[in-house]
Amino acid sequence: MSSPRYDTKSHVSHIAQSYTDVKGEQKHELNDKYVQPLKEPSPNLPFDQKLAIEKESHKQKADREIKEADEEVSINTFDHNEISKNILIGSFIGGWNQLRPLIEICKILVNRGYNVTLISPGKYSSPSSDYPIIHHISSGPSFDLSNIPEYREILSEEYSIKMFGSLKNYLNSKYLNDFNLYKKLANETIKVDLFFCDLFLNEACIDVAWLMNKPLVTMSSKLSMTYVPYKSDPMMGCHVNMERETFLERFRCAVIAPIQMNYVLSPHTKRLNELRKSIDISNSKSFEKLQNSLFLADTFFGFETPHQTPPLYQEIGPIMSDNYPPLTQNLYNFIALHRRIIYVNFGTQICTTYKTNVILLQAFIEAINNNITDGIIWTLEKSSSKVLFPSTITLSDNKTIINTSSHPSIHIIEYSPQFAILNHTNVKIHLTHGGIGSIYESLYTGTPMLLLPIAFDQLGNSEKLLENGVGLLLSKGSLDVQDIIKKIKTLQKDKDILVNVERMKNLVIMNSKRKFRAADLIEFVLFSNHLNSMIELQENSFKDDLKVWRITPETRLGFKYLDVYVSLLVGCLMFIVIIIWLICEACKSIFGNLISVVTGHKMTYT
Repeated sequence: MSSPRYDTKSHVSHIAQSYTDVKGEQKHELNDKYVQPLKEPSPNLPFDQKLAIEKESHKQKADREIKEADEEVSINTFDHNEISKNILIGSFIGGWNQLRPLIEICKILVNRGYNVTLISPGKYSSPSSDYPIIHHISSGPSFDLSNIPEYREILSEEYSIKMFGSLKNYLNSKYLNDFNLYKKLANETIKVDLFFCDLFLNEACIDVAWLMNKPLVTMSSKLSMTYVPYKSDPMMGCHVNMERETFLERFRCAVIAPIQMNYVLSPHTKRLNELRKSIDISNSKSFEKLQNSLFLADTFFGFETPHQTPPLYQEIGPIMSDNYPPLTQNLYNFIALHRRIIYVNFGTQICTTYKTNVILLQAFIEAINNNITDGIIWTLEKSSSKVLFPSTITLSDNKTIINTSSHPSIHIIEYSPQFAILNHTNVKIHLTHGGIGSIYESLYTGTPMLLLPIAFDQLGNSEKLLENGVGLLLSKGSLDVQDIIKKIKTLQKDKDILVNVERMKNLVIMNSKRKFRAADLIEFVLFSNHLNSMIELQENSFKDDLKVWRITPETRLGFKYLDVYVSLLVGCLMFIVIIIWLICEACKSIFGNLISVVTGHKMTYT
């Protein structure tokens, strides 16, 4: 039974409990047997009373732990009233899923007295009373991926980097409008002290911060600002981890694939630089403008492929909300009647095709008929369900199922309280496209995933989960009913997967408080900038806001310490040359003496 609203902070103490979900109910045991949950309200009580009792049972402990957490956090926060406190958040895509991690951090900053303004397309309003009211300025209509000409191609065909070019083209069409909006607000309306920019396609936000020489913090859902040769990206036709690939494949992904990507995207980059030139902005790449600024990644090692990162690149994920909406009455009733539910959700921007839905629905119904699962919760907009959800299905035994939306074991909803659904013991599998928010909620609740990535970062996210053994992968281009059924069965029975899910769940819970560290880091950037503004810089002095923990020293040494290594190499070569010369001289002397001795003997014999 799911409690009405969960505070994720209150569950950290549950890490030590073996194989229990975040609300205290045991979810997966290694012997695959269902176990009795912790004490629950009487099943005969009305729904509202059950929720009230559950809420009260968690409330005292939650309030105590939240108070302790807040007290701990307050020790680490800055108390400098003189610091300028105007922060501008910028997002090119917008939408709650994209904005939520930034808003979660800014919620902490608002509570500490900072003024936050948000620029994003579409409308924004606080999703609940838990979030502060943030001043929002719209940059235009809501972003809708379906308006891009290549949208149908993205959904149905194998994804390639060429499809990403369509997004770059859309960025170019919006660049000047967004740039002028950011510049006007920062100069005239808000007097911005710090830019907090979502990194994805957000060139205008970065360029204005760079132009105004203001502190800049960027954020992404992955460590996209780092490069190591053994990491790659499925968007380029490679794998996230190249360590097990052949030499030829590693060479292709390290050398050839990046060249191909730059070639495909070069027309869009050239157009963007032309737009920049028209407003006197440097053509330097975003990476060059960001290398001395703070970069926050909503991720964590254990999910990411391990590699070294510079000090300014801080992983602070997974960012989770403090509270989540509860189950509705209808959802509660459905979940209570089914013990092995598959929850299906593909996010807000991506949808599956009619052909894909036919295959999925056939697999679900056959799995239900074979007692492999007993319930499906499928999130689908009404407009999409009429067009994309098949009303009739023919099974493998040629039996036809009509009016599928009324199937007693299938529950279709337009909006779903995802965390509350995943957090219920009876939900065993999450079929997802691999969006980062859905992944984190699945991992937090210990729910194995069946992954059907469609495009963009979903491909890499799904591979990372596969690498960590917490899910199984489907391919949109080669879906097969029997393969889906087999993987549904495996996800419920495979002990290795269940152990890996539990391990990852504990990692997610353990790291889910790091949004407070992110807020602290942003405060430090502002404070450091404030201190610099108090110092009159002497001639030839060096202003470096983040020198104490920024890029490692060798990057500031001109040749990155190569002068020392070159000197060592030259010294070694000179030493080798001297040794060779001495050996040659010794050989000459020895052979000269031998020749003299031999010649002398011959003369004596004569």
